[in-house]
Amino acid sequence: MKCAQHPDREAEGSCSSCSAPLCETCLPPGGEGAATCNKCLALQAAGEVVEKSVEKSESVELKRQDREEAKKRQARLQRMVPIALVVVIVIVNVFLYLGASITETESLEAAETPVAAMVIIDSALREYLRIEGESPDRLAVLLEEYLPTGFIEESDLEMFNYSRPSPRMYELSLAVPPETPGFNMVFTEGGPK
Repeated sequence: MKCAQHPDREAEGSCSSCSAPLCETCLPPGGEGAATCNKCLALQAAGEVVEKSVEKSESVELKRQDREEAKKRQARLQRMVPIALVVVIVIVNVFLYLGASITETESLEAAETPVAAMVIIDSALREYLRIEGESPDRLAVLLEEYLPTGFIEESDLEMFNYSRPSPRMYELSLAVPPETPGFNMVFTEGGPK
């Protein structure tokens, strides 16, 4: 039998991968190690190049995904800052409008500060939506776990208009807006309107 790589020589062994006949020149010196023909060596080298290329592609994809996640986090933060600012402004205006000091707030009731109560209910609605995956059917569901006891009672909930256009959406507004000019705020799952 002739060598697959040197047709003018007799085979002395075979390729460990494809069993092609190999001559003494093609076999490893001293018979140690596996003998491999040029064709199989080329295939192994190509396989290593493909493997490294796949690893590099996966690494590039992971970096791209990390950048996209960072952009999403930044976008969420950019949306939350104006919402937080609006909430703070509303609360400060409530205190200024009612002439209440911070120390007096523990004795306040929802009926005395409907705008502050609406901000608290909106926070409870957001927390409920985050935990439960949908908005509640009615506001009374929030009383047990999501609203502070003593400040908002079930009878206080009549001061608000609440609707649920879809399971993950809600709208909350005062049934009778305060006499503050231009106050027509509606809270939604996406923030105040």
